[in-house]
Amino acid sequence: MSLQELFSTFHDFDIVGLETKTEGLLMTLRIPWGELWGEYDFKIKVELKDGQITECKYFEHTGDANSLGQQNSIYRITNDLKTIVKLDLDIQRFETTKDGDYIFHCNGYDKVGGAQIRLQANNYKLLDLQEKPISIDKYESWHKVWWMKFYE
Repeated sequence: MSLQELFSTFHDFDIVGLETKTEGLLMTLRIPWGELWGEYDFKIKVELKDGQITECKYFEHTGDANSLGQQNSIYRITNDLKTIVKLDLDIQRFETTKDGDYIFHCNGYDKVGGAQIRLQANNYKLLDLQEKPISIDKYESWHKVWWMKFYE
């Protein structure tokens, strides 16, 4: 499974951890597939070789509303991993840029009206929370079962 194929499976994946490692970027994601076996806080880690987040653009809610009742927001840009985790973002889809970067399009919950995370990576490893490898076959089987559930 290529990096693009992996990212194409990311839908409703909550970003709950980001850290820099020697190998690159380590993302901890809460994924909805655990619901299949009754684990509603199921998480995996994705180690992105040579991975780094170059920027995260987002609209932070200010707490007040305009005359139409819509939340006002401030446009912000960061590449600070702790700030990005605190935004409580949920990956919806991705795209590849002309220069080979990846952009995750994210929803926010209460704090953010939307975000785009731009990152670079060359390869990946899937890991459980104890950082033991998850095979691509196992991951793909979870993915197939999850989406088959919606077509029943």
